[in-house]
Amino acid sequence: MFTRVSGALMRTAMVFSLVLLPALILPSHALLDPTFIFLLALFFSVFIFFEYSADAPILIEFRDARPYNRLRFLCVAVILLGETAIVNLGNNGGVASQLLYSFGALTFYLLDFGISPLQMMSNFLTMGNSNMAPEIIKAAVGFVFLSSFISVAVFAVILRITEWPSHCRMLNLWVNLPTFEATIGTNPLRRLDKIARINFFLGGLLPFMLPMVSILGLKHFDVSFTLSLHSTVWVIALWGIIPTIYILRGLVLERLTEIMVANNKRHLGGLVSETSASSI
Repeated sequence: MFTRVSGALMRTAMVFSLVLLPALILPSHALLDPTFIFLLALFFSVFIFFEYSADAPILIEFRDARPYNRLRFLCVAVILLGETAIVNLGNNGGVASQLLYSFGALTFYLLDFGISPLQMMSNFLTMGNSNMAPEIIKAAVGFVFLSSFISVAVFAVILRITEWPSHCRMLNLWVNLPTFEATIGTNPLRRLDKIARINFFLGGLLPFMLPMVSILGLKHFDVSFTLSLHSTVWVIALWGIIPTIYILRGLVLERLTEIMVANNKRHLGGLVSETSASSI
């Protein structure tokens, strides 16, 4: 019990710090309302504490199946930290910020084509950012996309190398899938595989749809808006993080389905062998 609560407290502090991270780096005049930022950080940190201190989670999947959630947290942290450094380049142009800017700008240049999600996101942000240079926006968008792509690739390799989740002792997969009801329907494996495919589909579609729907909605309703540096950081971050989380979840569910199918085949093979031996 003590170990679980202490681990929950550590994760709570990490999440609280992560939400506050952009506000700690950006200049004070570019921030959102400090009270709102604090309450947002407090909400997510309290949620994480209750999820990790409880006997069984309510919403967080694979709580006990490391390194799934650890890699998700690391992905979000890298995106937020790197993107904030790029957006803050005009106020504090260090060597690290310049390097991240170069990576982001190069990624945007290589993927800047007619229906590129990077170009659509850049166009959307340019509509609401009169105080930020378009080059900075493009570099930030490119960096987030590059970080998301690398995160997915690294995660897929780790799943195979570590043979996840076989290294997790005493892992109850159904407890670690609180949002999946295995008793509904006749074939939970088929449903699990279907959910994995839906996650892949959403992960590939959302980078295009989020900026496209936003641009069309603003033009249709003739709405103008202005984004601060702080708002821009979170908008770009969510544009990259949400599809990435969907793809990571799809990879995990697909891997889980493969393991269950293989286990069922071995079980059926054992039953056939026992039946053959008894008949002889």
